[in-house]
Amino acid sequence: MPQSGEFAESYAESHKDYVHLGEASGLNCIYALDSTKEDFDHYEMLGWWSLEDYIRQNPNDPDFQEILALFRKEKEKCLRWGRETIGWATYLFRKT
Repeated sequence: MPQSGEFAESYAESHKDYVHLGEASGLNCIYALDSTKEDFDHYEMLGWWSLEDYIRQNPNDPDFQEILALFRKEKEKCLRWGRETIGWATYLFRKT
């Protein structure tokens, strides 16, 4: 597990590791919530919806083609790998 100063350069491998990493930095974990696949889907789908609305409402945006290409690329990556490889958690730490 990385030391506290190395956090930006390393990722913990588990939910437990993130709690321990914070505690190794002198913090006390008082709340930890891991996301579900449904949480991830909800988050991603709201982003898709928002981008789709923007694309439809702004066809003259000078960056339209770039935005559309990025949207399609990110959507495909999410559909292919997202649910199985990406998630998030919320941690609340308090100074000890």
